[in-house]
Amino acid sequence: MRRLVRVTECQKADAQLERERLAERLREVAARCEDQQQMRQRLEMEARGYRKDSEDSRRVKLQLDKRALALADEVAALRDTHRDEVSDMIGHIQAPPLTHSPKPGLAAELREIRAQMEGYTGTDLGPAEEWFRSRAAALGQAAQTNSEALQRSRQ
Repeated sequence: MRRLVRVTECQKADAQLERERLAERLREVAARCEDQQQMRQRLEMEARGYRKDSEDSRRVKLQLDKRALALADEVAALRDTHRDEVSDMIGHIQAPPLTHSPKPGLAAELREIRAQMEGYTGTDLGPAEEWFRSRAAALGQAAQTNSEALQRSRQ
């Protein structure tokens, strides 16, 4: 009978140790599960942020593309206007010359008209084209920066 009591006590002690070991294992699994849940939530928040950044950069790129097209249209219109004005001036310059008149006032007026015409031929669209090129380069750089940021955020 004593032997049976000792065996029962040993079994009880073994069962108690097994229960404690299982309880510890349960705590470890629960802690790991909690860590994974927190990590998943953090990753989901980061993914939402990346999606928002991606959408924002796409919108900015579309706006910059629209602005670039508008500037290209404006440059084309300015180029056409410049071409028309140059054609008009060349037509005026190639007009048959006036015969020299002995009136002194007429010579002064002709000099004034000539000075005005030379002033017109001195202006061109160089500054406007240079401004457009710089704006187009800046817009291209901004689009490149946004696409690089988008690529980095995807990585």
